[in-house]
Amino acid sequence: MINTTVDQAYLSTNTSIDLTVTISVIIALCAIISPVLVAVINNRHQLKMRNLELKHDEEVNNRQMVYNHVVSLFEAYLGSLEGCMKNMTYEAEEKYGVALGNALIYASHTSQRTMLDIDDKVKNSSIDTIEQNITRSEISNISAMLRADLENYKK
Repeated sequence: MINTTVDQAYLSTNTSIDLTVTISVIIALCAIISPVLVAVINNRHQLKMRNLELKHDEEVNNRQMVYNHVVSLFEAYLGSLEGCMKNMTYEAEEKYGVALGNALIYASHTSQRTMLDIDDKVKNSSIDTIEQNITRSEISNISAMLRADLENYKK
């Protein structure tokens, strides 16, 4: 009888030691693995955020490049129109035609109609009659319309 009591006490102590060691090993593993998992998850999140930031910056840069391109086309159109009004030469009319074609692509429908009306007046004008056919108010009007069109490219 004494042997069984001693055996039971030994088993009970051995089991509690094993349980304590097991729990300690589990806690130690968690203490090691937890920071590693947190670091991996954090790095993935930072990588995703950086990729989103780069994509956003690229979209902003692309929009800015398009806006700058459209500004230069509208400026070239208005400048070449002024050039035709000051000195209606073959070169000035040719430059105007190229600028008109490029600017029409980016202009709104209402601006396009006005630009084409002005173009008809330019084509039907000579050196002497162009200033009578195209008024400063028409140029001011198309400038305002193109400025409004540019607002669509800022968004």
